[in-house]
Amino acid sequence: MEGTSPRELAAEFGQVRNLRADIAKPVSHNCLRLPQGERLTAAEWTTIADDFMSQMGFTHQNQRVYVLHDDADGQHIHIIANRINESGGVWLGKNENLIATQIINQLELKYKLKVTVKKNEIKEKCKSS
Repeated sequence: MEGTSPRELAAEFGQVRNLRADIAKPVSHNCLRLPQGERLTAAEWTTIADDFMSQMGFTHQNQRVYVLHDDADGQHIHIIANRINESGGVWLGKNENLIATQIINQLELKYKLKVTVKKNEIKEKCKSS
C-alpha cells in the first residue's frame, strides 16, 4: 500500500473491493496487545503482525495496514486487512476467534513475549462457549 493518509488508504482498499461487490464485509480488523510494561519496536510489531496474518491465512495479495498505539494500558497494534485479495479471491475466516487465540499463544512463545493465555485455558474457554 502506498497511501499515507486514512483517505488514501481507504481509496486503495476500495479499488480492490470493487473486484467483489458481492462481499458485504470486505474488511477484517484484529488487534494484538502486549501486557502493560512490555514493549516492541515498530519493526518487531511488523514481523509479528505479518506472521499472525500469514498463519490466519492471509497472503501478500491481501492489502493490510498496521496502526501502532502506545497506551498506558499496553502497547497494541490494529491490523486492518482487505478480505478480498488482488486476484478477487476472498478470505473466509472460519473459526477466526479460536484460531486467532491459538496463533497468539504460539507467537508469544515464538517471540519470547509474556504468555497471556495458556493452551489449556483456550480449550476450557472453547468448552464453556
